Amino acid sequence: MTATGHDPSIRHPHLRRRWTKIFLLASVILACGIVIGMAITFRVVGAPPMKMHGIPEHGPENITQNLRNELSLNDEQAKAVLQLFKQNREQLETLRARVDAEVLAQMESTQEKIHVLLNPEQKALFDKRFEGIKRQFRPDPGSAISQTQ
Repeated sequence: MTATGHDPSIRHPHLRRRWTKIFLLASVILACGIVIGMAITFRVVGAPPMKMHGIPEHGPENITQNLRNELSLNDEQAKAVLQLFKQNREQLETLRARVDAEVLAQMESTQEKIHVLLNPEQKALFDKRFEGIKRQFRPDPGSAISQTQ
């Protein structure tokens, strides 16, 4: 016992509650930091470059505005750049559709060659994984990623 009449080996319940509150507060702050960090990362990094071509917010107007800011384009230059992007968009989409078809055909050929090496259980697992790979490089035509303006 001490001069105050308390046994120093006995912890007071209010100290335990205090540390519990501190731990909970630190946990909440950490969780908020993680969420905010992820949101900033997704906002800054955005979609992978291979998928950016079809997202409407990456259209000619947005690209022109970014170039206007980065290159200090005047109104006349920005208007001409925007016009060129709009004129070439249809040609680029036609080219992209042709290339996408060739990429898909090559991927399916590779898939068939790998199938020969696998047993039925492995094929099922591989096909499931391969579908994810195909979606990554060639989004479905109806998905938001592949939509064009």
